[in-house]
Amino acid sequence: MPSFDLLQDVTAILAALILLPWTFSFALFFSVVDAFSSVRTSRIEQQASPNHGTPSRILLSGAGSPVALSLARLLQSHGHTVIGVDYETIPLVSPARLSNAYTRFYRLSTPLRPQDRKTISKAVRFGRFGRLTHPAVQTAMKGPSTEELYAADIVAVMQHETLDLWIPCEQTGSSSISSKSAPFKSLQRARSAVLDAGKRCICPTDDMAALSRSPVAFADFVNALHMPVRAPLAMLMHSRDDVHRTLAKVPPAMRFVLEKVHRAVELQRTPTNSPLMLTHTRGGSSSGSSGGKITPPRRPSCDASSATEIITVSMDQRNAAYNAVATLPICEHSPWLLREDSPGPRLVASALVLNGRVRAFVASQPSLSHAHLLTTLPPSAPLYPSMLHFTQQFARYQTHAGALHVSITFAACSVPTECGEETRVMVLGCDASVHGSMALLMSDEYAGKALARVYAEIAATATGAATAEQNERGDAIVRVGRTTTTTGLRTSYVRMVSVLGAMVMQAMAGKRGAGEVLEECVDVVRAMLTMRDEGFERADPWPWWYVVHVQEPAGLAWVVFARLRQKIRIFRTMIS
Repeated sequence: MPSFDLLQDVTAILAALILLPWTFSFALFFSVVDAFSSVRTSRIEQQASPNHGTPSRILLSGAGSPVALSLARLLQSHGHTVIGVDYETIPLVSPARLSNAYTRFYRLSTPLRPQDRKTISKAVRFGRFGRLTHPAVQTAMKGPSTEELYAADIVAVMQHETLDLWIPCEQTGSSSISSKSAPFKSLQRARSAVLDAGKRCICPTDDMAALSRSPVAFADFVNALHMPVRAPLAMLMHSRDDVHRTLAKVPPAMRFVLEKVHRAVELQRTPTNSPLMLTHTRGGSSSGSSGGKITPPRRPSCDASSATEIITVSMDQRNAAYNAVATLPICEHSPWLLREDSPGPRLVASALVLNGRVRAFVASQPSLSHAHLLTTLPPSAPLYPSMLHFTQQFARYQTHAGALHVSITFAACSVPTECGEETRVMVLGCDASVHGSMALLMSDEYAGKALARVYAEIAATATGAATAEQNERGDAIVRVGRTTTTTGLRTSYVRMVSVLGAMVMQAMAGKRGAGEVLEECVDVVRAMLTMRDEGFERADPWPWWYVVHVQEPAGLAWVVFARLRQKIRIFRTMIS
């Protein structure tokens, strides 16, 4: 019998094919109406007036992602010139090319293969249809790396178009987007090159990238802030004795997770005069600080994304936990990450930070049953003040970073105490990329205008044209108001239809109860009717149409084909 994942993918493909004529008609209708409407032109001319400041020229990388498209539409509607760059899986076919929010689009150079590194140079040539190429050279010297080519492309486009600001919209964390993600190394190399060229960017520093990659460094940094909100325990174990000594000191009700780390990442040392400094000690975490600063790391930390073997350790059964640890191959050259398990609902705080101050903030909560449903938390929510206060304190240590996006994940956990259990908020981690919940601010009428002014302020600061009015607004925080029509964010309706089909099939197969499935189906239908599609915009429908009916179905079809081929191969092996 086919698996539910396979049936869900097939359902999504069929939904995209069945609804294709209807959505094509809607997209064509909206595009024709927008082309013959004078409202958009008058709105741009009004917002480009001196009351809204001087229009800026802004570059968005990862231009095909939903949050990049939302940001491009916001900036373009306020009179700014937006240029997009991104990778293209299929040449000349990209959601960003189909969007009218971008003035021009450039295709980034394809990542190099190891055998090609000696045949091209870092010099950039602008080809037809916005293609960036690198000429071949006859040399025996080592060619540029993929990170160097990415940085060279970004700098070349900024200089060629005379741009003021670069905003990377690639997702460097676990979130999936429609465009290819750029690794941390590429972003850091491009950030250094852009700053050396005298341009401005909203990009995380090396220290911020290290915090987002290493749970040990992040836990040490948060606990060193001495705030009521703490991070889960996270330590790098180099022997089984380290594990036993650590578990012997914790309460019986706590649960831990052991993750095998196949790749150690050396965190770059922070200069001694930097406001943001990391700490890391063997076999535990050091939360102390010296002179109001956190000491640099002294040994390699770990990248949680490289952990593939996970073991849950429950301290209410210590003998079973110790027996499980005794069989693990933990050593100096094969460390394991021991982190505290943090069950409970997740909350996400996304912010735009400028010079250590939070300038834009939005709090959201992913659905427990469907992670692709994102609900906005109003300022009146009980946990909203705590999330905002911690984000502001976290941003205070980013004064040297200039402008950057940051998203912090929280969890409401039941912590055991001497008097029983108490519900507390814990900080799980951070990400230095643009979170999808920022699109909730962009879609709000009043918050979107204020957010566009903040981006214009950052771009104007690059040219030294910041006004006194902009400086006076430095303490104002852009946020979603109490009365807003934006209730949440969801993925494309085709994916939602596939989720409904998968849940119905699970109920028919007896895998789940009918009442539970019915309740979740009601939530999905309510989200389809009330929440905003992350990629749809009535005035710019073609990027959404391409992703829903071309890009996603093609990717799912390839996955289905690979799974069927694997099942056929296994069946032939069994009968032979």
